[in-house]
Amino acid sequence: MLPGRNGEGAPICVDCAGIRNDFTCAHCGEERARFRKGICARCAVTHDLTKLLNPTGIPRTGATQLIDILAAADRPESIYTWMRNAAVRTLLTQLGNGELTLDHSSLDTTTPGRHIEHLRAVLIDSGLLPYRDPAIARFERWIDTKFETVEPSIRRPVERFAKWHHLRHIRKIAIDGLSSQATVHNAKQEITEALKLVLWLKSERHHTLRTCNPADIDLRLATGPTSRSVIRTFIVFASKERLSPALTVPHRQPKTSRNITHEERLTWITRCLDEEPGTLPVRAAALLLLLYAQPVIRVATLPLTAIDDDGQAMHVRFDTIRVFVPEPFARILREHLANRAPARTRRVDTNPWLFPGGRAGEHITHIYLMNRIRELGINLLGTRNRALNDLVMAIPAPVVADTLDYSYQVTALHAAQTGVTFARYSGARTQN
Repeated sequence: MLPGRNGEGAPICVDCAGIRNDFTCAHCGEERARFRKGICARCAVTHDLTKLLNPTGIPRTGATQLIDILAAADRPESIYTWMRNAAVRTLLTQLGNGELTLDHSSLDTTTPGRHIEHLRAVLIDSGLLPYRDPAIARFERWIDTKFETVEPSIRRPVERFAKWHHLRHIRKIAIDGLSSQATVHNAKQEITEALKLVLWLKSERHHTLRTCNPADIDLRLATGPTSRSVIRTFIVFASKERLSPALTVPHRQPKTSRNITHEERLTWITRCLDEEPGTLPVRAAALLLLLYAQPVIRVATLPLTAIDDDGQAMHVRFDTIRVFVPEPFARILREHLANRAPARTRRVDTNPWLFPGGRAGEHITHIYLMNRIRELGINLLGTRNRALNDLVMAIPAPVVADTLDYSYQVTALHAAQTGVTFARYSGARTQN
């Protein structure tokens, strides 16, 4: 412990500071801040966890390991606070008396809640439970809840769309080791709008999905918000599966393309490089958007292995090609890597993500990261559009696509918007 201060204000130990108080924990014998009745926070948490998870004193499979894992958190005080929640204490008590066992199916029988998923994440991260994509499990429960009160004639085609199209696709993403977070978010929106469409056909048009016609679809799209345009995927699926007549829904074209100026982008890069207490992770994420036009969902799910740093030069991978990270951005990333925010119930060095989330073994959610970057004042879509425009003006669009993990169609569209032709790149090379 370094509770004292020297003449320069630097922290010093008890002996050097001349502090007479004894900070030795009465249980473990280590010098730590007293937390309760002469013992440190880690020992207090271990004692309380043992009473809940191992009340008989007879070692049970997984219980001892779980006690050790929770008590070894970077900040055991956070575990103590977590355990004060009545739902958490009930859950730990049920695990301790055998009402629940340490497996996915047993946890699934409980009332869903954040405390359940938090503990499940700890168990998965520590190897006590096999990995299960949390987004898929939540999505499956969401589907069941969504259609609980819907009559069968309305429910069948939309539920089929939800399970045969979206759920299968999301499971494939999980098998490939990719994050399904954004895909689940989009799937929920498409399923919700599809359900609204079928309900509207019955109540307003007196049609079913099988008897609807192009006029119904045109009216639906013309008389409501633009979010209705996402029914396109459902209509394509329904036509292919012969759940409806052959119908078409055009791709929605945005009336305007949000953008910021080149000067605004440079200003934001400069601001994100400046020191601002408490915003290091957000500024590091924002710079990946500003410099490399990376969507926030991709930034949120970047693994630690995407960063390659030998101390002399740093590179980052968004797909298969290494991209150089210039100074001073490399310094910002190094500082972030050295100070990644720890999860409450695990040590951060076990987390495989560049931006760890609050739960053990998980990455930060893209919604949370989007909100934090917006709090800085950055226009997310306008910034990404400007970054892509600037990049395709300097580098051929196909190279940008391969390097930054974009499709050729997207980078070609940005090149067209900026008026860049391949002749420009050829001319620049000749001059150089």
